[in-house]
Amino acid sequence: MSVEVQYWHLRNHKLFSTLSDSEVKGLCIITRFKKAQKGDIIYFADDPIQRIYFLKRGMIKIVEVGNEGNEAIKDIIQQGDLFGEITLNQGAEIHEYAQAMSKEVVICSFKLEDFEAVLQKDPALSLKFYK
Repeated sequence: MSVEVQYWHLRNHKLFSTLSDSEVKGLCIITRFKKAQKGDIIYFADDPIQRIYFLKRGMIKIVEVGNEGNEAIKDIIQQGDLFGEITLNQGAEIHEYAQAMSKEVVICSFKLEDFEAVLQKDPALSLKFYK
């Protein structure tokens, strides 16, 4: 995906709407964009690199896997929503995964530590995120 397309995906997200053009361009450097097809797994909660995801297009389901292997849909994520490692209960073992429900899904993601650094640099953005 070109940097220009990445820029517009970020620029059009309500969370980043107050950032300057140069700040959004800076975010393009640390983000990863991915396209997925229906049925593709987006992430597993036990992946070694924790990420924050922004759904740009399509729908995703978050599925929780119980101790006995039973699966339950925990959430349906729609365009514009955030999902991933957004938890206050760090260290808790979570057994879930995200799966594409739409024919085509486009997501943007940040490594958790990169996203936390962005929030620390911009208190207004941080407050907007937590609201």
